[in-house]
Amino acid sequence: GCLREKSPFERLKKLNAPAIELYRDHGIDLAEDVLEIAVCAQHNNGGLAGDLWWESENIKGLFPVGEVNGSHGVTRPGGSALNAGQCGAFRAAEYIANVRKVWSIDLIEAEQTAVQAEQILTEKMKSAPVFDWRTERKIFQHRMSTAAAFVREQGALEQALTDAEAQLARLAGDGCYGNIAEILRNQQLLRAQILYLKAIIHQTAAGVGSRGSSLVLSDDGKRSIRNWIGKSSRKMKRSVKFVKSLKTMLLCGRIAAPFPIRTDGLKPCGKITGRAGSM
Repeated sequence: GCLREKSPFERLKKLNAPAIELYRDHGIDLAEDVLEIAVCAQHNNGGLAGDLWWESENIKGLFPVGEVNGSHGVTRPGGSALNAGQCGAFRAAEYIANVRKVWSIDLIEAEQTAVQAEQILTEKMKSAPVFDWRTERKIFQHRMSTAAAFVREQGALEQALTDAEAQLARLAGDGCYGNIAEILRNQQLLRAQILYLKAIIHQTAAGVGSRGSSLVLSDDGKRSIRNWIGKSSRKMKRSVKFVKSLKTMLLCGRIAAPFPIRTDGLKPCGKITGRAGSM
């Protein structure tokens, strides 16, 4: 029925009338007003390689559950995210319950590592931080939005990585007294930023080019985006279509600099049988 309506607004009235009321409550009449549209990052859409039971292929014992596990590609439906989390959690739990019935780590060694980390943190808590966590967070948030969002360029990405590593090294030696949670969260976010930047740099250097999630600028690209008055915009690097040579990026080693990245061919899923295959 909704597809027969003549305008998007009339279709929205059929599909989601409460949305119209929500906008009206905030002073926007969708029947008359023009909406500003902005692009935002909603989904991660993969990045960590895992097996059929959602266990990491290179960090055994780690089960990254949800859309972070896998390389979904540009045509993956966004609505698959919830399903990925539900199915991944079920399969990981089933595998752990039936296969991992004993500890897979040395508990004595794990306790010693925890004690060492606690000692380092306790020492840092004795001194006040030199750098304000709010200012530092704005710096790396702006860096990621500028260099690694929807328009990317190899040189800017490499500079962003250099700056992120320098910022992390600077903050890692700072004190934690006063607001330890946010200070440590900044360091964790910076480590994640470095991982993502390395992966994106690897992708652009490999010639993947522009895809559904981002535009890659290139000196040898083609002028294909036009502005309001019809003039050509910046040069975009064309996409390289991977078919038989499709690769997946794997994050290797411990979660510590320099975060090495390698490529590996995608493995076939194989035949899935039994109860686990009915997901």
